[in-house]
Amino acid sequence: MIDGLVSGSLVRLPQEKTGASGRSFTQCRLRVPVTDGESLFVLAIAFDDDVRRSLCALTAGDSVSIAGPMRIGTWTPPQGGEPRVNV
Repeated sequence: MIDGLVSGSLVRLPQEKTGASGRSFTQCRLRVPVTDGESLFVLAIAFDDDVRRSLCALTAGDSVSIAGPMRIGTWTPPQGGEPRVNV
């Protein structure tokens, strides 16, 4: 994991969920612009109650910046093609 900061716009409404352990969290997906007009999609998960409330007050298309520990990986689409970044 790395410490990071990403800024982008919400793709859809944040979702409140409960994990297998019973702990509540909020999940949101951001479209983050990068070079040459491309975008990355970033899945963010928040456990802190204040952060969760703030995220749930937002709507699709709103701008948001998120800082904290991030895990970065790659994935390959099922149809084949070039590997893509998974943040």
